[in-house]
Amino acid sequence: MLGLNFYFSYFKDALMRKISKLLIILLVYILVFSSLIAFAQLFNSGFGKVRVQSIVLDNAGIPVNGYLYEPKNAEALGNLPAVVLIHGVMNAKETMSGISLELARRGVIALTIDAIGHGNTGGRRDSTEDSTLGVSSAIQYLRSLTYVNSSNIGLAGHSMGVGAIRAASLIEGNVKAHIFIGGLSLSSDATIYGELNNSTPSNLLIAIGQYDEVFDDLDEVESELKPVFGTTEKVVIDQVYGSFSDLSARKLIVPKTNHLFEPSNRKLVKESIDWMLQAFDGEDNKSVLLYPYRDIFITVSFFLFVGFFIPLASIASDISFFRKQKTEEEQVDVEFSLWKTGLIWSFLHIVLFVPPILLFGMGSVIIPLSLGFTAIFWVFSLAIVGSIWILINLKRKNPDTGYKEIIKDIAKRFSNWRMLIFALECFLILVIIDLIVEQIPGISMKLIVPLFNNFSWLRMAMLLILLPFMFLFFSVDGIFISGIYKAKIKEKTLSARILTIAKIVGIKILPLVLVLLIQYIPLILFDFKILSGFLGFSMLFIIMLLPLFIIYTIITTWLYDRTGTLESGALLNAFLFAWTLSTLLPIN
Repeated sequence: MLGLNFYFSYFKDALMRKISKLLIILLVYILVFSSLIAFAQLFNSGFGKVRVQSIVLDNAGIPVNGYLYEPKNAEALGNLPAVVLIHGVMNAKETMSGISLELARRGVIALTIDAIGHGNTGGRRDSTEDSTLGVSSAIQYLRSLTYVNSSNIGLAGHSMGVGAIRAASLIEGNVKAHIFIGGLSLSSDATIYGELNNSTPSNLLIAIGQYDEVFDDLDEVESELKPVFGTTEKVVIDQVYGSFSDLSARKLIVPKTNHLFEPSNRKLVKESIDWMLQAFDGEDNKSVLLYPYRDIFITVSFFLFVGFFIPLASIASDISFFRKQKTEEEQVDVEFSLWKTGLIWSFLHIVLFVPPILLFGMGSVIIPLSLGFTAIFWVFSLAIVGSIWILINLKRKNPDTGYKEIIKDIAKRFSNWRMLIFALECFLILVIIDLIVEQIPGISMKLIVPLFNNFSWLRMAMLLILLPFMFLFFSVDGIFISGIYKAKIKEKTLSARILTIAKIVGIKILPLVLVLLIQYIPLILFDFKILSGFLGFSMLFIIMLLPLFIIYTIITTWLYDRTGTLESGALLNAFLFAWTLSTLLPIN
């Protein structure tokens, strides 16, 4: 008995030492993450010279959320110019925060808002009577500030936001300068959006990325802009037409970027700052742009944010509550080849993405979420096709077992309620961290666009609707990924695990990368688009899906390796993907 007690105490102490070590690693992880956020905030405040505030405006009963960037001593300076900025569809106020920060550093107050139906702003995009999507309320708010020069107001909009600022300029009047980024709305109703000619809107800068997916032919656009620029000749890029003094200034710039990255393009941001300052008779006394450094810190912190599951899973795998269950859990006895099965399964993601995009597009079918039903149709069709594939493989391996028994056997692999609790805990921890981070105005968990945002009641309902479909898909996907992992992993060293996970991630994203290369290499080299129209525009979805594919594949593989279960990765990925879609997509 003494010997047994000795060994029991020894192993218990060893386990506690290991868990203590993992807890220290987790604390270091949190410290690094917090430091990155602190550095991002340092740059976002212009090293203390810019004040950033979260504000909520009332727009006929609809709360409009925004970030107000202003010089720290704005009240003392007084008589300052101000600019309202609004993003494009499927985006949020953070997208325009780079321009906002740089304007504030140069003495211009900047208010970037979530459009109606987007981000933290209420309402529904397609049912609002406000064609300005909240911009008018933002202008009125800025003009109410005692230290703002109400005659020196500028507007900047990206994509969908272009129509919003045109409508706001018509309604509010007395706007000094406009910036159209990645949008024109040439054929829009003039009674709603105002005239578009060589004097209206005033002092107009038009910025269109050279690889912008919205515009199929830039030469045609340049030709259509002739009356807007007051010329009969082809509009010359980077040349100023008209004059700021009589508000007729015009300029077209074409930076080397695509639609999604336009608001963060350095040339475009610098040109936007210069344009507004010229319109306001100001001077640029800053030679350095700070927002790229801020965005670097935010990007690194984003990956650490989603990577919190790694130390948490390591700790969970050594806790008896989870470890005991892990030994009881049987695995689906199926192995898949990396290049054959893995590649075909990955290509199916692209093939089955096309039908719902063509059928439903960006519409809100059944649920009031733009692209919501498209996403449900896509993942559900993938889950059905994948399930049939898995059943065929299992039947071939177990010819004496009926399909009904095989389905029951598979279902048992996803009934480990303990690991489901672990996945739920991971999700709630990430939600809490995100809520803490979002208390810092201007800082959020974004990667190109804000992928994780806080919830309204309606968006929480959307998450719950999306969740079962996402869980079904990630369960099927987990069987494929774990099957490939079991077939590829030869030794349990850390380097072997990382290498195997990297190979699986590579196969997972290979079809996406190939599609993007096929589209953009001819475009960059020969100015030729393989896909145009809405299919060309859908390349933006693939760009946004690329990092998500990387994230969820790593989550599935790592959690399977550390816990021996599939349901934990399936549920955590379902929560994260549903979180992204429910808070990023516009409410319709």
